[in-house]
Amino acid sequence: MIKSKIPILFIITALCVHSIFPVEVKKVGTVSGAFLNIPVGTRAISMGGAFVSVADDGSAIYWNPGSIANFSNKSLYFYHSPWLSILDFSYASAIVPLGRYGVIGLNGTVLRSGDIEITTYNNQYGTGETYSATFSSAGFAYAMRLTDRFSIGANIKYISEKIYNCSASNIAIDLGTLFKTPFDGIMLGVSITNIGTAMKITGEDLNAFVDVAPTIEGNNDNIVAELKTDYFDLPTTMKIGISWQKILFGSNRFQVAIEGVNPNFNSQYINVGIGFYLFNGIINLSAGNSELFLENSEKGGTVGIGIDLTELSRYGIKIGYSFQYMKHLPDVEGLSIEFLIK
Repeated sequence: MIKSKIPILFIITALCVHSIFPVEVKKVGTVSGAFLNIPVGTRAISMGGAFVSVADDGSAIYWNPGSIANFSNKSLYFYHSPWLSILDFSYASAIVPLGRYGVIGLNGTVLRSGDIEITTYNNQYGTGETYSATFSSAGFAYAMRLTDRFSIGANIKYISEKIYNCSASNIAIDLGTLFKTPFDGIMLGVSITNIGTAMKITGEDLNAFVDVAPTIEGNNDNIVAELKTDYFDLPTTMKIGISWQKILFGSNRFQVAIEGVNPNFNSQYINVGIGFYLFNGIINLSAGNSELFLENSEKGGTVGIGIDLTELSRYGIKIGYSFQYMKHLPDVEGLSIEFLIK
């Protein structure tokens, strides 16, 4: 009877994406802190980003902070990707269980451009000077189990954006819950990320010389004025997902996940992913697709592989690789390594 209800639950989740979210208003390109939307974690990416109801590795804080309440081992996680071939993107986290007091975690994200040559109207081939752009966030997460099936968590983070001599900063919070349903192997996850006030960029690069009275001769035509910038909302995103895990034969497992995403800066869409865990999970193979049903989506299919050596040493090690197909931009590859201390 339970098995017959599993496909129905997945269908209901997919149909609810459009029914529970409010009517959309497209605001593409109108948010600050857009780097916060860059996905992290090789396994999560290779499953098409359908990870809010899975979230069981070191990238869990990013996807669903409530899921880390189920961690029983300390975790140290690193992910790196040469984002779109011209940017450098890195993520790191440390998760520490505190027994009956819950679980805490630290996490950080950095996106860097490297040196960019400065050009001006009079020096279109460069002035010989360079500038760089750095976007980063650092957070503290806490999660706890309310029951043996339901957990809740939050991640409070400081956000910083810096381009040459201009910068912006803010505080945001991520919220997440994870529910182990009575149905065998089925998990439900919900998260709302990047909740916070709008950001505004300021700095000396916004200063400009102006002539406040161009029709009057003899006045000072080099008055220093500051260009006024507007406030832009953070990329707040709500995700609702469901996943199902089933033992196939022996120690081999299969997992499928689907997730509805509703961002405040774009249309709603769906992520889907599958995973195969072979030889007691030592090898995992994943595939998925991101941003299904999103008009003009840039993302396509995803694949990945991981090796879990946890059972072979005291300090368990997991390594992973992911590949994200992009339709027009350069494809994105990523590498991860996780250390588990039992």
